[in-house]
Order: sequence, then C-alpha cells, then structure tokens
Amino acid sequence: MIAYAFHPDAQAEFEYSALFYESQVAGLGRSFAAEVERTISLVREFPEGILIVAIAHQRRRPGYWRRRK
Repeated sequence: MIAYAFHPDAQAEFEYSALFYESQVAGLGRSFAAEVERTISLVREFPEGILIVAIAHQRRRPGYWRRRK
C-alpha cells in the first residue's frame, strides 16, 4: 500500500477528536479512531500518495483547512 502522512494540524485534530469522543462515551473515541484508520486504508489503495490535511467534525466552518500546506 502507498504511504500516507497527516498534516501536523490534522494529526492534532485527530488526537483531540478521539479524546473528546472518548470523554463523551466510553469506547466512542476508539471507534472514531478505528473508522478513520479504516477509511485511510481504503484511500491508500490509490497510487498518487496521501496527505491528510484535516479531521473535521460537522460543526467546523467549511473550508477552514484550505490554507494548510
């Protein structure tokens, strides 16, 4: 499979989101992280390479991440 990387801000969002969900309901953070990893596995099948620039929940302002490099 092709390699992938998280933008540093996306990595922080991922970790924060998993911790937040876990604090709301036991096991929810682990389920969230597992779903993100499952989705990454599906996307990794494409040969162009991957950089994850955001992990955004539905209440974030749309497009807030577009200036990330």
